[in-house]
Amino acid sequence: MKAVIETETGLSTLKVAIDFNQLVRDNFVEVCKAIAIRRNAFKELLTKMETDNGLNGSIIDVIRKSYDESDAVENMCKELNFTLETAQYVINMPLSDLSDLNKTKLKRLMENHTEQIKRLLL
Repeated sequence: MKAVIETETGLSTLKVAIDFNQLVRDNFVEVCKAIAIRRNAFKELLTKMETDNGLNGSIIDVIRKSYDESDAVENMCKELNFTLETAQYVINMPLSDLSDLNKTKLKRLMENHTEQIKRLLL
């Protein structure tokens, strides 16, 4: 892994060695939870998208009229019937990812996360 740090005098390079497998082993439960939460968020978004073609616009409208991040999460739960975890995940998505959401992409993401969970549990 390589990290680049910008300083006033220019760019510096900092090399960081991380054993990803050890990181996963040390934080196994948290890693599994994070993957499962994202998978469930993708599944919920996909289910809602199949019944509401304007879901992306609805999400953006809710975010725009909300006061702050926690208000947006609460409003998504109320107005769009999202679970708390899905609303929090959506709020943390970059706008480019949110605006690019479609059924095919969500299915692929959900399948990838399902495979990751299966590999971790073997």
